Amino acid sequence: MNDQGNNFLVKGEYTKADEDFSQALQSAQRSKALRNEARARASLGSLRLRQNNVDEAVRYLEPALAFYQQGGYRSEASMCLLLLARANRQRGDYDAAFSSNAQILQLGEQVNDQSQIALAHSEMANVLVRQEKYPEALEHFGKAYQIYNSQGIPRSIAYNLEGRGEALAQLGRYAEAQTLLDQAAAIADKPGAEIKPLSVAIMLVEAQSALSAGRFPEAKTRAEKVREAAGTEFKEDATGAQIVIGLAESYNGATAAGKQTLTTAVEMAKQLNDPAKLASAQLALAIASLLAGDSRAAASNALAAEEVFARLGQPASDWQALLIAAQASQNLGDKTKAREYAMRATETFSKLEQRWG
Repeated sequence: MNDQGNNFLVKGEYTKADEDFSQALQSAQRSKALRNEARARASLGSLRLRQNNVDEAVRYLEPALAFYQQGGYRSEASMCLLLLARANRQRGDYDAAFSSNAQILQLGEQVNDQSQIALAHSEMANVLVRQEKYPEALEHFGKAYQIYNSQGIPRSIAYNLEGRGEALAQLGRYAEAQTLLDQAAAIADKPGAEIKPLSVAIMLVEAQSALSAGRFPEAKTRAEKVREAAGTEFKEDATGAQIVIGLAESYNGATAAGKQTLTTAVEMAKQLNDPAKLASAQLALAIASLLAGDSRAAASNALAAEEVFARLGQPASDWQALLIAAQASQNLGDKTKAREYAMRATETFSKLEQRWG
């Protein structure tokens, strides 16, 4: 039952996975099969992370980790540690998440476990992407790819290609990104072996890239397809698509519609239990509000987002939020605040140049 649940999890059929994992846990508890119980708990923890329920995920993972550590199950314990690191990443505690993954990498290197080494590098890269340290993320993705490619694991290769594609797109290297995303999509959309969560994630990166490149009608069309494919199960991707749609509308002149779309995006982001995702939605709403002539709302949302970006250490987003706050303050006639935010934006941008080169 647990294996069947994992098959549904990979395919993105979370409701079916939940049913199987829950029944596996109940069966294991009835028969007092402690190892199977720990495995079911770990599976439910992984599922809850994908469902953006971090607190419940941790409640499942911690007893599973305790069992594995006490019993000397090194591989299973490392997987639980990795999932707990993902929980910290989603909560915005990037330093803790990166540190945990670095420990997992060290453990893998001690016993030359190539799979664990590759997974640790991948998770470290994902944390660095959250911190907007894209050049460093690409280094770790590259190390993981070498191992995955040598092992010939299509699913791992595809997720790695998508991660590298996202990092490259964020740096404006759109052609390189698209090449990798096309390769990832060929694996994710292979008939009979589809990986829907990955397929949706690839589509979202493509929509975000089109938006960043200024191809607004294309970005909106792509994002609408993402939102439809994401449905109610992939909430994070649906929220990301909603943000792209709203910004595409705003930049393309439909400012009232864009502002309304992004107001909805903020409400969607509140359900993700992820401070960085909520701040990103608030920044998008600030941009839309500024374009719609509502400078007061622009300033309010930009400053709310900026506080989070500064705390989490996300300089690219922080710089943008400060810039919007400066422009909005200028429009409102507050030249002192406008100058303050503009100077902070300049300082942050300088740090960003040093980080990215």
